[in-house]
Amino acid sequence: MKFALMMDDCAINSYYIKDKVAYDFNDNPYVYHHAVSPECFSAMQNLPFIFEEGYFFNWAELDELPDVDFDLIFDAVDSSVSNCLVTAFMLNPAGINTETSSV
Repeated sequence: MKFALMMDDCAINSYYIKDKVAYDFNDNPYVYHHAVSPECFSAMQNLPFIFEEGYFFNWAELDELPDVDFDLIFDAVDSSVSNCLVTAFMLNPAGINTETSSV
């Protein structure tokens, strides 16, 4: 199963999991400030590890969504809803009302 965790406001770089090890998108082992190692992340960041093909994407680093056919996407939009309308559209393909500002 292909899984993506996406966040819009965080100090963690995008990464993917291969053989239960996190790698940045330059294929270097990746560890962030609260991680124990590239094999052991804390809190929500460990979710990509439990899937066959897991990814974490930091919205601030994305110009566009990657060309991957995900089975499941968790998107944690904390502060930049207007920058993440693509996700809202993906979750509601019938369209979204961009005129409303309440979240």
